[in-house]
Amino acid sequence: METQISEELAYWTGIVQSDGYLDVYFDKNRKLRFFRISLCVSKKSLPMLKRFQEISMRKLNRKTKIFNCKNNVFKGTIGIKELLKEFEKLDITFGDPPRPPKWVAKNINFFGAYLAGIIDG
Repeated sequence: METQISEELAYWTGIVQSDGYLDVYFDKNRKLRFFRISLCVSKKSLPMLKRFQEISMRKLNRKTKIFNCKNNVFKGTIGIKELLKEFEKLDITFGDPPRPPKWVAKNINFFGAYLAGIIDG
């Protein structure tokens, strides 16, 4: 899968780097490792989570499962095992503090969208 860089992907990256985290889960019974991105947000950030869901489907062909946790907290997750190499090629990292990918830093429109994702997150 070849992911095209865009303002939407830059925004998605900002959301992931601010509110998201890389979650690695090992299923002992099936001896499999699962890689997923998870975001936990309050009810007021649910529209941002829905936008994350839409962009994940459109740009990465990934369905986002959204769970209603207790205390008006919502969690969205997508599986990314097959996307890890793509993220590496796109310079999308999951660390603290957030760091824009090189393709974002070189383009003012992408950087603006990325910054909007950071702020929304």
